[in-house]
Amino acid sequence: IEEARRAAIEKALSAWETYRSAVAAITAIREEVRAAEVALEGVRQEELVGQRTVLDVLDAEQERLDAKVSLVKEERDETVARFELIASIGALTAKDLALDVKLYDPALHYDRTEGRWWGIGGAVKTHDSDADARAVKP
Repeated sequence: IEEARRAAIEKALSAWETYRSAVAAITAIREEVRAAEVALEGVRQEELVGQRTVLDVLDAEQERLDAKVSLVKEERDETVARFELIASIGALTAKDLALDVKLYDPALHYDRTEGRWWGIGGAVKTHDSDADARAVKP
C-alpha cells in the first residue's frame, strides 16, 4: 500500500512539474513569436527601401512560421500535461468532467451480475450434487 501511495504521489508531482514547465514554455514562445513578427516587419520595411533582399524577407517569414509552429506544439503539450495531471489525482472521470453520458454504477452492475459466471448468461443454478461436493473435506 505504501509503495502504491508513493507512486501516486510521484506521478502527481511529475505531472504538476510537466504542466508548469509547459506553461512557462508557452510564455517564452509567445515572446519569440512576437519578436519574430517585429523582426519580419522590420525586414519588410528594409526590403522596401532596398536594404534587404526578398530572400531576407523569406527567411524572416520562415523564422516567424517556425516560432508559431513551436507555440502550437507547446500548447498541445500543455493540454496533454493538464490531462495527465487531472488523471494523476483521479479526477479524469465522466462524473468529474460532467460528461453527458450514462455513468457506470459498480453496485448496480454487481447486483445484475451476481451469481453469473463471468458476468454473462443466466444465474448459476444449484444442483443436489453441489451439497455433497461441499461436504467433502480434503
